[in-house]
Amino acid sequence: GSPESAGVHVVVALDTLHRHGRLDAALEAMVRAGIYEPFMEALRRPQQTGSASMAAQEVPALVAQAGLGTFFTAEALGALGLASGVATTWLTQAQTAVASALVSAARREAGAEVGRAALAGQLPEEPSGQRLVVWTSYSLGEADVREKGRRSMWILKHDGRVVAHGRHKWQEGEALLPPLFVGHSRGGHAERRALLQIAERILQNAAAAGPDAGEPSGTVRLYASHTPCVSCLACFAQFRRLFPRVKLVVAFAAWDETRVQVLNSVL
Repeated sequence: GSPESAGVHVVVALDTLHRHGRLDAALEAMVRAGIYEPFMEALRRPQQTGSASMAAQEVPALVAQAGLGTFFTAEALGALGLASGVATTWLTQAQTAVASALVSAARREAGAEVGRAALAGQLPEEPSGQRLVVWTSYSLGEADVREKGRRSMWILKHDGRVVAHGRHKWQEGEALLPPLFVGHSRGGHAERRALLQIAERILQNAAAAGPDAGEPSGTVRLYASHTPCVSCLACFAQFRRLFPRVKLVVAFAAWDETRVQVLNSVL
């Protein structure tokens, strides 16, 4: 097979070994050198050059085909400063909401109540981008208002909502958080859609507050029902560049873990 298809098998093998506590040092080093480090280098390049975002052609072919896998995606989130702030309280809330949303979607497809056995048949064992959802919550406003001796001119707050796969129709967002075209368009992925919705609200509120408004600040939490792809990782990094005073915290479960959580939520 091609080097790219071999890369997929290597990433899957690494994740399988890691899940069983038998991570192979030589295999880890191979993936780190051939997949993880080239991607992270490409991801950081726009920040150094000041260009808008990472272009698809900057993604090494092996990365585009194989992705990073669960093990190295978790490491990438840590390296990008997106993993600190994951708390059990909101993580549990997110997982419960995601399971409920996926059960509701299955019921709509079936046109009836579905038990565990029927649900197991409906939920694919392999993840499908169009089925995946994310959960987000946020608390946002102006930076440095205490120092200015006043309240924030605008406040955005949401305790938690589920966002599904789909397009967010906001023309400006296509340039602000462009998706990577890696094999196919990743523009409708739920992670990107959720961040586009939040970015649009931030910019609308900041513009309405006028030129005296401070930089946007606060926290955005995002939980994904499957390992984020390389395009979504690029969107996370670009969101951070757009709003450097906003803390973005990302957590995720692999699809097989989400699937078990969904099935266990149904009696």
